[in-house]
Amino acid sequence: MYFGQYVGPFAANEEIIQDAGITRIAISGKVGEVFTINGEEIHLGKTGMYEVDEVEVTSLKFNQDVDATHFVTYLIEPS
Repeated sequence: MYFGQYVGPFAANEEIIQDAGITRIAISGKVGEVFTINGEEIHLGKTGMYEVDEVEVTSLKFNQDVDATHFVTYLIEPS
């Protein structure tokens, strides 16, 4: 099991994660911002946090430029 973290800033539509074998992800940012995981558009809710586990993340992009207050924390479980 391996944990890691990416820290912004991130450019709009920049591929942050691509085919890395990630099975759990947490995103921290500003309320209302939009990002896309595996082609599905998601809005950060009122907590500014989003977490999902037991999903294979093959793609992650923010739909707008975001600053250095954004964190993407992930877990990779080797097969």
